[in-house]
Amino acid sequence: MISTKYKTALLLAIYCVLSISCAYFSAHGRAYKKAQSAQKRGNYEQAVYASVDALRIKPDYEEVEKIMDEVFPKAIRKHHKKIERHKTHQKEFYWDKILNELKILKDLKLSVEDLDHKKSQIWLSKGNVRDYISEINIATNNAAEDHYKAGLSLKSKTDRDSQKDAAQQFQVAQSFINNYKDSQELYLICKNAGTTRIAILPFSNKSGKSKYGSIGENVSSSIRSALLNDHAIMEFVNIIDRQQIDQIIEEQKLSQSGLVDSKTSLEIGKLLGVHQIISGEITFLTASNPEHIKNTQRYTKEVVIDTETYTDDDGKQKNRNIYGEVKATVTTHTVSASAKIRASYQVLNAETAQVLNSEMVSGSRQFDFRWATYNGDQRALSHDVKKLTRKSKKATPSKEQLVLDAITNLNEKIIRKIKKVYK
Repeated sequence: MISTKYKTALLLAIYCVLSISCAYFSAHGRAYKKAQSAQKRGNYEQAVYASVDALRIKPDYEEVEKIMDEVFPKAIRKHHKKIERHKTHQKEFYWDKILNELKILKDLKLSVEDLDHKKSQIWLSKGNVRDYISEINIATNNAAEDHYKAGLSLKSKTDRDSQKDAAQQFQVAQSFINNYKDSQELYLICKNAGTTRIAILPFSNKSGKSKYGSIGENVSSSIRSALLNDHAIMEFVNIIDRQQIDQIIEEQKLSQSGLVDSKTSLEIGKLLGVHQIISGEITFLTASNPEHIKNTQRYTKEVVIDTETYTDDDGKQKNRNIYGEVKATVTTHTVSASAKIRASYQVLNAETAQVLNSEMVSGSRQFDFRWATYNGDQRALSHDVKKLTRKSKKATPSKEQLVLDAITNLNEKIIRKIKKVYK
């Protein structure tokens, strides 16, 4: 018979297990464990939010109240100290950082106020919370003013990069306060002054291959289209219309082959009034005829070809398999074809003749396809060979298509490189 003392101990153990299970598996229990873990790591903000989640479900959760007694004041003090450090050191645009700290403080304060817990006012008092909304308004205005003044300072310089930077500062000022002072007007003025005017000249084809169409035009058009569709780049870039370029080329009686000459490019740049010129040439192009390789092999395999009935030593009739050799002849077909193209490009400063960026880039397209046909008994084939026999012969792309795919590959690589110049 179980003693009363043993029953009591057993009930206590069951209670402890249930309590622990509740802490681990209930919503408020999970929030408590999260708050406890964040407290140990010194992540007081996360500990506050997890504690608030737990108390919202279970307001009388004493363990969580004890966590809040410690972490809420510490979280508030931590950000108060950060604000004081920013004000003391006054590094560039320090009001931006102060504003971020104040927004964190406002959210912490609001989370406790909205909880409306019996100890909310005690925690707010222990944390020495302030009127963060009014402080945020002041910090927002100061941050906008800092960027506005930075914009004015940069605007006073005459170079294009400074004008671009000034426009960005006026834009940042407006991110704090919409149309702060006359920042929108100044942004437009500086944006115009800081915009880089670009001419993208047709790439000349020096590959010796002309039967695949206007390859150079394909490359330059792809670059133009990619830049035009990149809104981040186009904010401070203006690409000259192709018709204007064609008109200048015609008026100056320039050949396509002469467009990569730096002196010629500079002359075109001056006539168009651009700051930079992108030009280049196709230096190599090849496309192979399809190569069809056949490989014939014989396969043999022992398989069950029949069954027979026999009488065992005990006089019982049984069935057994009869094995025989099956054969098949397999022809594996491999078709390969490829196209390769190589081009060079340069981004030239039309005002100083300085080469800002220049590279050789290659593009390619490789076509490979394997399939198999067979004669004989399919059972002789291996698993891999069976997979090949289930494939149908695939049409080989034409040379024109291979070249077009290689050009597309080339364009993608050139575009990635040129975009880096304007990011």
